[in-house]
Amino acid sequence: MTGAKVLPDDVAVAAARPSSLQRVVQPLGRRAGVLGPVLLLALLQALVALLFSWPAAGSTPHGVPVAVAGPVGVADAATRSLEAARKGALTVTRLPDLASARSAVRSRRVYGAVVIETDGLRLLVASGASPTVASDLLQAVDAIQARALGTYLQVEDLAPNPRRDRRGQAPAAALLAVLITAVAAGAVVHRSFRTARGRCAALLCLAVLGAAGSVAVLHGMLGALNGSAVAEAGVLALVTLTVSGATVAFGVVAQAPGLVLAALLMVALGYPVSGASSAPELVPAPWDAVGRLLPAGAANTALRDVAFFGGSGSGASLTVLGFWSVLSLLVVVAPEAFLAFGRRAARAARTGRADAGPPVARPTNS
Repeated sequence: MTGAKVLPDDVAVAAARPSSLQRVVQPLGRRAGVLGPVLLLALLQALVALLFSWPAAGSTPHGVPVAVAGPVGVADAATRSLEAARKGALTVTRLPDLASARSAVRSRRVYGAVVIETDGLRLLVASGASPTVASDLLQAVDAIQARALGTYLQVEDLAPNPRRDRRGQAPAAALLAVLITAVAAGAVVHRSFRTARGRCAALLCLAVLGAAGSVAVLHGMLGALNGSAVAEAGVLALVTLTVSGATVAFGVVAQAPGLVLAALLMVALGYPVSGASSAPELVPAPWDAVGRLLPAGAANTALRDVAFFGGSGSGASLTVLGFWSVLSLLVVVAPEAFLAFGRRAARAARTGRADAGPPVARPTNS
């Protein structure tokens, strides 16, 4: 008995038909291609949530500089009471009188000062430096007052928040907005301009125009900043140039992954450890030191310095911003500069060979 004859077309159809294992594996592969990016984005969201919430959850004052002024014996007792009320939270400096205490607060050397007077206590604070620290210091001095070092307490705010922003939240919110938009603008500049000259010109225009618009809103429309509008615009322009320039620099080095890394470093990590919503001394160590070295932390300090203290104490933060901006622009310019240098060197080598003429044949001795 002979079997049925198998035609070549039947073999091709059977080979093309997926097996049962393939029917199970292929949909899984397609789903994995879709689920992979989804899972990555979910992990990224969890990471950003952790970075934003962790410093706030672990926020405890440490090393907040304050001062005590007054007669030696009473001032010593006030110092001990302050340190007992806020163990490890304060770094207390002794000053001789009210004038030196006011000078220390206005120059940003301390957040506040307790002055012992004949009829009670005078508390000097600077809400513009940090509303959170000012409130904590008031609570600590209330504890001193309860221990009978004085029955009269006078509070003097040397750098108050604007009348239209009593809680002092506008600078922190504005800084976050500037950081996000500067990173986004840096990514657009990196994608839209292909030459270093075009990128640098776009970054400079962005910094000037963005700062002008931000100051018009914050200083003029909202009245949330108390300083010189020109100085505030200068700081915001430097911040915008620094963050957007760093974003372009990361893109030059690592393309799309570099842009993602810039967003994480400038915003997701930089803002939470900047202390903008509280104070750098309330960020858990050692991240408080890291925050001061990142653009967001330096921007927070510099903006508050010029907005509420006439620029006092802004040297270190402006230096950090300047370092980041110069380094970023050098990274943006460096690849084209090296290529141009190589082309000039090759052209000079070719010109030198042409000037030398063809090689002269030496006669040979027969």
